[in-house]
Amino acid sequence: MTMTSPSIQAEANAWLVRMRDESVDATDRVAFEAWLAADPQHHEAYTRASGAVDRVALMGTDLRALLDEAPTRAPQRSIATIAMAMAAAFLIAVLVGVQLTSPPAYATAIGEQRIVTLDDGSQIELNTNSRVVVRYSADSREIELERGEALFSVTHDPSRPFVVVAGDADVRAIGTRFSVHRQAEGLDVVVVEGVVALRGGVLQETPRLTAGQSMRISAAGANLIELAPAEVERSLAWRTGWITFAGEPLEDAAREMARYSNAVFEIEDRDLRALPVLAHVRADDLDGFVESLAQSDPSLVIQRSGERVRIGRRASTN
Repeated sequence: MTMTSPSIQAEANAWLVRMRDESVDATDRVAFEAWLAADPQHHEAYTRASGAVDRVALMGTDLRALLDEAPTRAPQRSIATIAMAMAAAFLIAVLVGVQLTSPPAYATAIGEQRIVTLDDGSQIELNTNSRVVVRYSADSREIELERGEALFSVTHDPSRPFVVVAGDADVRAIGTRFSVHRQAEGLDVVVVEGVVALRGGVLQETPRLTAGQSMRISAAGANLIELAPAEVERSLAWRTGWITFAGEPLEDAAREMARYSNAVFEIEDRDLRALPVLAHVRADDLDGFVESLAQSDPSLVIQRSGERVRIGRRASTN
């Protein structure tokens, strides 16, 4: 983990206190996600702060209470107070011989995929621009999906639950294989094998999903979807470097392609955003995607300048 500037670490400390406060609301979560996305160092600083506080809490000290009592509503106004508290946490931990090493984290860059094998044999396949933090203990296995998408293949161990935390929701595996996609609009879970239990967020109950089922969780609620085997495979096509669009709206297809590059799509009107897209392209082939659009609908006018793609329609001659 790289060195982080004191100012960024102080901001991370303030956000840690805010996000662990019971009064945290949707506005706080949106602002926190924006802060995390603004700079990779933000993720590192937040992970460092979270690991430090958790380890100090295990010592039975009152430092956690000290942090909870600090001002939390506006991080920019409480940086000094919380930075002092965090400094105290680090100092006391060092004095009693506690090594404040952050839990292992794994990430991918834009357009990159990666497979990580954990100590128990479980595997995480990370999609583009994703990051997870692994917190294993004697009685639990927790994976925090900070951003992006991952496929989890879980080694069965009834004595140590395997839980994927994504924002204020979590997915509990029961010897299974499933994917989780965390995005600004919400959370998508697809079960490939076995059973998972979901909880938190907008969920009023704890639904269980079995193989071939998917659930989308957003501010609007939770939507259970039954998937055919071919649809399950298509949802995981990114593992082979390909993306298949089978009628998704152009707006969604463009957003998906943008995950694998620095492309910026500009779609001129609302009707065009709903245009169904049929294409099978490599995830990193922006040219191929643009060409597929042009071939599927000759009325489209597609202008590309570097990574910027503008999509419109030819003016009617009638």
